[in-house]
Amino acid sequence: MSPFRRVPPRASTTPVFDRTGRATFWPALVKVAAMPAIAIALLAWFGQPALRIQYWYHGTSSAPVYDRCLYLSAFAGWHDRRVTPFDGDDPCPVIDFLPITDWTFGVLP
Repeated sequence: MSPFRRVPPRASTTPVFDRTGRATFWPALVKVAAMPAIAIALLAWFGQPALRIQYWYHGTSSAPVYDRCLYLSAFAGWHDRRVTPFDGDDPCPVIDFLPITDWTFGVLP
């Protein structure tokens, strides 16, 4: 071993307590709080998603004229939608967004 060779300093295992821990807490808290806020805002804007389970039509299968559509929504259960002839090109889409009402979350009996 050479007499001029420096020995590396010992590694310190003591944590450094300064304000860096507090400074990184707030951005993480904002991100966590923003997730449910964004989900609630999207529900309020678009409505609750619903999946078409069953539908009834008359006419041929290549050009059906829909009568009823039965949807299962994420929060309010089953929805039976009657279709009028003036509902547009696709009156029974596979995934539809239904409006949120007072009955949706069981607020009213």
